Amino acid sequence: MTTYRAVEIERKTSESVERAGDSETPDNCERAEPHENPCHDKRPRPIDPKRFRLRRAVRMFYDLQRLRIQAGGRTEPKAVGAEIQLDSADIAFMNRTSADLNRLESAALREIEVCLDAFRITPWLIGIRGLGPTMAGVILSEFDITIATTVSKLWAFAGLHVVDGHAAHPVKGKTLSYNKWLRMKLLGVLGVGFLRCGSEYKQTYDDYKHRLQSRVVTPCMECAGVGKAIFEGRKVTCPNCEGGSRPPPWGRSDAHRHQAAIRYMVKVFLKDLYVAWRTVEGLAVRAPYAEEKLGHSPHAPRQAEARDAACGGIL
Repeated sequence: MTTYRAVEIERKTSESVERAGDSETPDNCERAEPHENPCHDKRPRPIDPKRFRLRRAVRMFYDLQRLRIQAGGRTEPKAVGAEIQLDSADIAFMNRTSADLNRLESAALREIEVCLDAFRITPWLIGIRGLGPTMAGVILSEFDITIATTVSKLWAFAGLHVVDGHAAHPVKGKTLSYNKWLRMKLLGVLGVGFLRCGSEYKQTYDDYKHRLQSRVVTPCMECAGVGKAIFEGRKVTCPNCEGGSRPPPWGRSDAHRHQAAIRYMVKVFLKDLYVAWRTVEGLAVRAPYAEEKLGHSPHAPRQAEARDAACGGIL
């Protein structure tokens, strides 16, 4: 059974099912997304029916998953030593409800798998270790590859772009320019899945994290060089630079470097996806900015491998 903490995480990272009647646009139109139009044009535009159907199935799956976790968690203590005020009849009812929701969740997953068959890039996605049908559904239903003419547009729509030299983040009083739900799924589900399953992208994570750990940044990003940091309201010896006794690595902590490495790994995956997806759709593929504009050499041969795999295994 799932703990209260897991329920809270799932509640925060899931959204309600989109309702066709809630939108002011026609049923066959949707609002233009930021990465789809540099001018953020809000005029309705026609959408791909297969993408629209897949999006409904994916959102329904995650809603059912959230409800199933919440129903199952009601029969568990919320803290150590806490007493559950339920009798046997209540527990039996909630267990039956959780089982019914589990069956509905499985039905939604089957619908996602049926919808995925309509996309030519699906075999390439499913072939990646750590990426299952639900995450494939999230990716294919949220991104529109026909409008993402560069990989940077995929990054920007997913909130993985850079603003003023820093990772994009919410700003009070301003509307988000990216898809927050998609970003949470990519970093919190896909990135963690790559690490747990030993995906081919885990090497990218390891290499980048090692780069960050080996990169000396002065002053320390955690304590600003004073050797003391605030932890739970009190001053302690800075764990990042050990009170100034060693050169401080990039980042505020190991957790900061871990999250930065996951973010970089997901961006590399999206770069490969951009090449493979646009290749199988017969669309033009542009080189990354660093190669096209700055003249840098490719960092890794993954793009060529993605293109060859897409052409040889799908076309």
